[in-house]
Amino acid sequence: MPAQSPQSTVLGSGGNSPWLDPASPNLGTSPIFDRKRASLMGLLGANRAENTNTGLGLYDSSQERPRPPKEDTLFQKVMKSKWSMVLFLLLGIGGALSHHFLYWHLRGQDAKDQQWWLRLGQFISFVSKAGFVLSVLMAQQQTAWRAVGKKDYSVHAIDSLFGSSHDIVELFSREAWKKTWLVMTLSLYIWISPLVVIFSSATLSVSSGLTVDRNAKCRSVRTLNFSQESTNRWDEPRRAESDGLIGLSLSFWERTGARYEDDDNVDYYSSPSAQFSAIADRVFTTNQALQADRIAEDICGMGWNCSTVIQFIGPGYKCDSVTPKSGIFIDDFAGVEAPFNMTELAPEGSHTYFARTQEGDYGAQIQLNETGKPIQQPPYPANLGAFKAEPIIWLGYTTVDDINKTQPENKSAKGWDEAFTPAVLACEHYVTNYTVNLTYTGGLQTYNITQRDYMHKVIDTTFQRTLEVPTDGLLNGVEAVPEENYVLPTKDNMETYRRIAAYHSVGKALRDMLNGEIKLPNHISKSKVMVSRLLHKLDYIAVPDLQQEVRRLYEDLLISLLSNPQLLVVSWADNTSELAGTFPGGPLYPCYRHKLVNKFAYQWEILLAVYSISFVIALVGVVSGMYAMWKDGVHEQREMTFSTIAGATKNLSLDQYRDKETMIKSFHVGQGPAGRVYEFALRDGGEDNSSRSALDGKPGLRGTTV
Repeated sequence: MPAQSPQSTVLGSGGNSPWLDPASPNLGTSPIFDRKRASLMGLLGANRAENTNTGLGLYDSSQERPRPPKEDTLFQKVMKSKWSMVLFLLLGIGGALSHHFLYWHLRGQDAKDQQWWLRLGQFISFVSKAGFVLSVLMAQQQTAWRAVGKKDYSVHAIDSLFGSSHDIVELFSREAWKKTWLVMTLSLYIWISPLVVIFSSATLSVSSGLTVDRNAKCRSVRTLNFSQESTNRWDEPRRAESDGLIGLSLSFWERTGARYEDDDNVDYYSSPSAQFSAIADRVFTTNQALQADRIAEDICGMGWNCSTVIQFIGPGYKCDSVTPKSGIFIDDFAGVEAPFNMTELAPEGSHTYFARTQEGDYGAQIQLNETGKPIQQPPYPANLGAFKAEPIIWLGYTTVDDINKTQPENKSAKGWDEAFTPAVLACEHYVTNYTVNLTYTGGLQTYNITQRDYMHKVIDTTFQRTLEVPTDGLLNGVEAVPEENYVLPTKDNMETYRRIAAYHSVGKALRDMLNGEIKLPNHISKSKVMVSRLLHKLDYIAVPDLQQEVRRLYEDLLISLLSNPQLLVVSWADNTSELAGTFPGGPLYPCYRHKLVNKFAYQWEILLAVYSISFVIALVGVVSGMYAMWKDGVHEQREMTFSTIAGATKNLSLDQYRDKETMIKSFHVGQGPAGRVYEFALRDGGEDNSSRSALDGKPGLRGTTV
């Protein structure tokens, strides 16, 4: 056998025989050195007292001792400290709390930048999960080191303890679960920890919800102000400041002379204006209130629905049922007897509808020439243009038990006498204080009169029927008392006169539509009411609750005035003295806004459950890991590197290698700073195993840690 090289020294030898250079051709044939046995002993360190290195046999041809290990950096010291487990546990807790507060903040808000918020939540969830997992991983390692120092384990069980955190197959070791279930539970948590990210991220979702702005301010909110008619002269019309357009009156006017300033000249009412009449015709034929184009968007804003409340004083009809049951008799309503007899209504008569709405109405005043000027010369009649009375609406109609059933056509038809019940409705024109809730939903306007106060009659007189021919020069022979309550177009009373004229025009539109009759058989009609919603289309019988429907139809007409912002009576809700004009804008006005949007929904119960489970497991693991380090008397965490494991195998019995065809062999791995460097590694069996008997001993393994 060649002599040992003076340049060669054994690092970590386990026996008394000298190491040979593995490159020597005589290494395999040496009679005093079994390379397999020496390799195993070099790894395991058979004599702990004589061998103070790790047991990993390395050859250093320079005969120099290994350099002392470098001092750990601050980061390495922190990571090896037992407090790093606590640090990562706190990181997990901080991430969980941040995740909760983020989603709690988003809860109920509009789902804007949805992808960004979801990704941020996933990132925070990942950070929290990483903190919990790192603390559990460190704790699992320390608990495993403590366990192998206390109990006997098979090699397979030890593989499971140390490898279960990164090899899922190692989780299925019954022995490891039986002897150290806590270590295996911590390893199991590491494997299922991705569920933390999955479940916690899924707690933020998007659902449809209502965004409400209860104290909003809206623009373009308009109301009605009939006082605007009072200050407007038809020859000097007012203009809206917003668009410069002429304000349109509800009435047409006549003038007796060329100049209004002349003492003998008088402006007096002629008829409802064409612009207003067009609105009235549309309301009565479409059977609904009109709205301006894009008004909902102008008021509420794009994508919003809203509502607002306006108040105004305008005309209104106060109606009463004239029947013995109501205590009002047909011959004594407002001091006036009805202009028809109940016997004209079915079943005694043949009429199913009979309305007289123009008795006492304002009519032609004096004869005019081709230019619209009076033929008569001044002085003019004292009551020229006077509003003496507002006509009472008298509605006679029949009711039936089932309006959806075809009714008898004539008196000879079966069931005629039982089918019809006569009724009478009488309405007077009042100045009314309205409170209106305007609602805009999906671009459509609806309204609800929340309060109506009938203040006083438009003209506080009582109509008197007379057959006498007028002697004052007027064509209209209306008489009413008291005469001092007439509304005259004098210059000192012109503002009141113009306002009453506006009320009269609106009321006249309804009265003209209602006036007339419908007669059986064949529903012969002399009334525009046929096109309205007041009659059922099957047999043109008055709809149930006709009193409420007449009032509602008149209020439809009033609200429809808002559809033409160029009208004089349309003003800003927040500044009623200013004409609104057709342009959007105007002063801000209180409103209530809401919209249906996608909103963030947060299922905090699920997130709380997920993070609570993670926290409990991590806390138990950290306590266990720190306890293991304290009991073992170590201040730095023991690592799971190969060198650490090799250092822990000194003075251990590895009986299980009999059952694993594994050998140790040295390999040349390169040139180190002190010479050639070799390492021992395990390889499959197949060579001479005669040295295995030298390692025979008690099965199992009892470990000590370094």
